[in-house]
Amino acid sequence: MKRMKRLFLTLFVGLLCFTYQAKAQWTVIDPSNLV
Repeated sequence: MKRMKRLFLTLFVGLLCFTYQAKAQWTVIDPSNLV
């Protein structure tokens, strides 16, 4: 059970990092988002 929780946490952090990078990339591509 503890191992499952750890796996879920790792997946969550990975997803968070991925969305953050994607958002940063999108801002670079489309500067109008900053306005």
